[in-house]
Amino acid sequence: MPRHRIAPGSVGPIAVVPIGIDGDGAEFVIPRPTTDGGEVLDYPKGLRVGQPVKVETPTGMVEFVPTRWRGLCRAVDVDGTEHMIRRWRPTKGAAEAATQRAAEDKLAELARRREAAVLAAAEAADGDRTTTVADLVARVLASPDVARLAAKTQQDYRYASQHITGHPIGTMLPREVDVAAVRDFLRDCAEGHGKGGTVHARAVLSRAFDLAVETAALRVPMSPVVGARNAIPNVVVRTTGIDHHRAPTDQEVRALLSGLTRDPRARAWYPGTGRAKARHGHMAERFNGLDVADLAAIMFATGSRIGEVAGLRWQDVDLVAGTVNISGTLTTRAGTGTVRQESTKTRGSTRVVPLASWARAALARRARRFGINMENPPASPVFGSPAKPEQWRDPRNLSRAVAELFARHGVDFARGHSARKWRVTSLAERGIPVHKIADLVGHTKIETTSGYLGRGRQTDPDVVAAL
Repeated sequence: MPRHRIAPGSVGPIAVVPIGIDGDGAEFVIPRPTTDGGEVLDYPKGLRVGQPVKVETPTGMVEFVPTRWRGLCRAVDVDGTEHMIRRWRPTKGAAEAATQRAAEDKLAELARRREAAVLAAAEAADGDRTTTVADLVARVLASPDVARLAAKTQQDYRYASQHITGHPIGTMLPREVDVAAVRDFLRDCAEGHGKGGTVHARAVLSRAFDLAVETAALRVPMSPVVGARNAIPNVVVRTTGIDHHRAPTDQEVRALLSGLTRDPRARAWYPGTGRAKARHGHMAERFNGLDVADLAAIMFATGSRIGEVAGLRWQDVDLVAGTVNISGTLTTRAGTGTVRQESTKTRGSTRVVPLASWARAALARRARRFGINMENPPASPVFGSPAKPEQWRDPRNLSRAVAELFARHGVDFARGHSARKWRVTSLAERGIPVHKIADLVGHTKIETTSGYLGRGRQTDPDVVAAL
């Protein structure tokens, strides 16, 4: 039987046949009646599902029971491609109508695909004009590569991403960003957030543009961050006009620690009846003590990072030997809060640090006031939350408290990292070899330690004499 020629973009004739089920449960098309001469006739009128029908075949009269009707037709796309359309329904009319609708829907779907392909080709020629740098940064933070990083690094990247999205560079298309734009961003970031935050922002931006280079539609031939790697100044002049880069002097440190010890706002909120009205104000009515004095003493004594000191557990403190074991840091995770990361910033940062006598005395006094048995010290925080000492302290809130109280006592330029700068500079001025200082403060590279030297901005008397 010759096939009908169907014009492109149209639907061919629909054939609707009754379907039966054989003894094995397989479907088959009920044959049309035939005459003795082999002429094929149409199905008898009134044929319905579930009603037996006798069909004359060359082998004799055969009885079938239709189970449903099947519609079949060809839908031809505009390019001449044929698509067979089949639909099953309980009645002949329903099967025919369903097949017609399915064929028309198929042609409409093919038309939509062609239109989308044309738009995609046009977009590929012109490039993606919707994805911004901020969108790429969000994809970087959600990538598996970042998920495998240490929790503290992920936290630093999240904070750094806010610097990018809050800057005009975040709203730019990746192809619009050149080396000059990256340099401007890095300088602005350094002035507003310091060198450390800018280094993290550069790392996130570099990952974002690596992703852009891999995405053809963004049409970014190479990363502009590569040409701007040296744009972060070694000495950052902050927008505040304060030199946060320098280390405090010995006199400033002594005055600071002495003032914090006497300042009620810098003391701990000790548990029990000892925190009665006479010393700490009305219990549970207001927050009365930022608990910075003891923490600052340990930071200046050990030269440790603020997160490392805040992450100390009582079991890390050995008052007999006069040492603390630096083995972790604090980080904040979305949906979890502040937790202790069981590793430090680098491998060389895990270390045992000796304590000066005054730092050991501060920890012993703190242990007594908090009722800590140092013969069997617990794994609870040494410097926990002021209101809930058993919980780890939020690093950002702690940094704000440190900056506030340092400024309150005359060192408004100092931050948590200033203690580390002072410790390195003071030891170097006392003639301690640089490699030993690096071991003490946990620097993997001696070059990093050397970068801290001279930050006191003090003119050496020998230099004056030589001049």
